Parts: sequence; C-alpha cells; structure tokens
Amino acid sequence: MQTMTLTLLSLCVAAVVMAASPSSTASAIPPHVIDRMEQTYQEHRALTQFYRWYLFYERDESDLNNQLDILAPHIHLKSSLGEGTGHEEYKRRVAQIPLVWENAHHIEDVKVSQNEGGTLSLEAHIVYHNLDEAKKLKSYRLHYTTSLVDTGTTLPQFEDINIQFVENVQAAQFEDAYPVNRMRSLVHYWLALIENNDGNAEPFREIFADSIQLDFSTRKLSSFAEFTEWFQWVPQQIAKSSHRVEQFNVTPVDTNIYEIEMEFEWEGVTVDQKLLEARTRHHWRVRDLPQDRFPKIETVKVTILKPFQPKPVD
Repeated sequence: MQTMTLTLLSLCVAAVVMAASPSSTASAIPPHVIDRMEQTYQEHRALTQFYRWYLFYERDESDLNNQLDILAPHIHLKSSLGEGTGHEEYKRRVAQIPLVWENAHHIEDVKVSQNEGGTLSLEAHIVYHNLDEAKKLKSYRLHYTTSLVDTGTTLPQFEDINIQFVENVQAAQFEDAYPVNRMRSLVHYWLALIENNDGNAEPFREIFADSIQLDFSTRKLSSFAEFTEWFQWVPQQIAKSSHRVEQFNVTPVDTNIYEIEMEFEWEGVTVDQKLLEARTRHHWRVRDLPQDRFPKIETVKVTILKPFQPKPVD
C-alpha cells in the first residue's frame, strides 16, 4: 500500500513536470535562482540558532549545555555588560544574571548573509523587555551583529556576538516572547533539514514526539519509519527547494502544548531541472520541554493553497 501511494504521488509530480513550459527548463534556470534557494537554506540554519539563543534567558528551566551547544568554543561576546571570549567566560557572566528577572526578546527584523569561507553573518534589531527584582519594567531596542561558523552539520555555531544599545522604548506591559521564539527555532530547523534534502531522516527523530501523525495532504504518515521512507523519496524527485515562512502564529493551548499556524511559499527544482512553485498552510501541534534542545512535533496538517505547478523563470 505504501509503495502504491508513493507511485501515485510520483505520477502526480511527473505530470506537473511534463506540463512545465520550455521557459522553466534547466537551460533557462539562471544561477541566481539556485542562489536564491541556497540563501533560504542558509537563513534557516542561522535563524534556528538565533531563536534558540533566547531560550536560556526566557525560561529558568532551560539547560545551559544547550546554550553552549550554539556557541563555538572560541565565542567572542560583547555587550553593555562587558566583553569576553570562550565558554568558561560565558558561563561566568550568565551566572551573575539574577534568577528572578523576567526577560523577553521581540525580534523586529533580521538579515542573514553568506560570506566567503563558509561563514554566515546575521544582523537583527530586537526590543528587549525586562522585569527586575522589583518588577519594574524596562524596555530597550538592541542591535545584534553576529557571525556563525560551519560545524560540518546542519547547524552552525556563533563565533562572534556583538549587542549594542540603540534606544529606550516605551512598553505598556511585559510581553512574553518565549512561545514565538521557541516555535520559530523548531520551524527553521525543520526547514533546514528539509532543504538539506540528503535523504537522511535521522536528525528529525529529535524533533518528533514518540507518537506522530503527519498529514501532508498527498500522504499521511503515522510512524518514523513511514516518514523516513517519504524523506528518502523526496531527493529522487526534487533536487533543490526553498521555503519562505509567512503568516506565522503561535497559540498556547495547554501546559507545554502549542499550536502553530503558518504558510510556506515553496519553490523547487526537480531532478530533471524543471522549476516549480506551490503554497501550503501548515497546522502543527507541538509539545515543549524547555530543557530539551527543541520542542517535539506531535501532529502536522498540511493544506495545499496553490498546487505544485510550473513557475516561470524570473
């Protein structure tokens, strides 16, 4: 039955490919289109770590080892609190943060750039909320300038973080940013793994609950083995793809349970070099324990908003 489902799905993809116009063939796909897809992959890699950065400051029960996991051993960090290098210096500094503080980091804008030599640069503006020991609210706009180094895995590590004060910001009340930041880290990691497209499903095991229900519209999966089969099939059809996240919304529904609603603008090149596009809406149910590296996906429901179809080369 699984083989039949894959065969039918293959025929659907093949039908789209055969219908592709000459303008979407490999000879007409300029390098900038492939570069554009590569850019989203690098963005997802960097953004995964950027959103993970805030976990340690926004939940007391988070694990310091997970924070060190995103930092290169030679990490250089500079902020208004001082400057230091290395894991031990970082641990010394964060140990001085009062445990009664409440912190929230609201990302306003972020830009990821690829550099020569394989490093990534990430710049961002955020609005930081802090409730101190007296429950006095302070709010600042901060500017992040960072660089990340490749680790030989999907996820890079920060090697330099420079945080600069920009201005005071008026805030009516403290607003928790953890749900959005935490779920964003999960989504970008999922997309980085999908766009890596190497057929190795093992890294997904970390972000799946013990029991999963994945409804991809064209196929329903209810075990890691079924997901593995699907993920190994994808590179046989799609050579490269990109996903842009839009209409992102997170809703806490129970203790440590969140629902995510979002849309993906998808672009891809088939193995026989046809350019395609599609748009989907995703509804995820996620279980989260802050001491874990990532939350865990329980269910995924995908609705196709724009079917897979040939895309003219721009």
